[in-house]
Amino acid sequence: GQLAQVLNDLLERMQHAFELQTRLVAEASHELRTPVAVISGESELALAREGRSEAELREALTVIRAESTRLRAAIDDLFFLTRADAGEPVVRPAAMQLREVVDAAVRAAQSRAAGRSITVAPDSATDAPVQGDRELLRRVVDNLLDNAIKYSRPGGAIVVGLRRSGDGWHVDVTDAGPGVPSGEIERLFDRFYRGEDARATAESGGAGLGLAIARWIGRAHGGEVSVVASGPEACTFRLALHAGSFPA
Repeated sequence: GQLAQVLNDLLERMQHAFELQTRLVAEASHELRTPVAVISGESELALAREGRSEAELREALTVIRAESTRLRAAIDDLFFLTRADAGEPVVRPAAMQLREVVDAAVRAAQSRAAGRSITVAPDSATDAPVQGDRELLRRVVDNLLDNAIKYSRPGGAIVVGLRRSGDGWHVDVTDAGPGVPSGEIERLFDRFYRGEDARATAESGGAGLGLAIARWIGRAHGGEVSVVASGPEACTFRLALHAGSFPA
């Protein structure tokens, strides 16, 4: 009876892994098809006739470059999730200052947001020692800031707060865009998910993997990434981390 239970559990895990892999391949194929089609179409159009002006060719190359960047980002995200699902050791924790990661991410986001006249302001004045993977935690904050920039209204302000909370820290990213319906909040962290509300109608780009990766990294650090406030004028995403021990 015990052996049968063990075998049943093993088969159930294998079936779940197979279904996850099948869904990932199907969704990835769908997401990668669009940028590949755009790159192919633009290049064929550019070569379709002789004597195209320099301006026309530069416009085509600009589109190809943008789609290539989008394609590369999607492939990088898929590769990361594949390694994570396979149980590879992608997290390398060490003693670090979370404030340094947040400040660096804010500085990088300010230049990206300037094109839409959006300000990104840090709201922290304290050191925040943690055990974590500096590169991956930077990726979480970058993803939350990218998400905030996409959905904030032009001229709005994004606030990034770092606060002590019990034995850990909270990094809050508050955007200046429409909130998320309560029924869709958890689904935002599903891979490839795009909602039907106003946030999803923005020119967001991306493959819908950023928040899924952010949550995976947060949980791999014994913490969490979640939506803690949502209203008609703003939405706040939070990275919660413990200050002390890293999960085994």
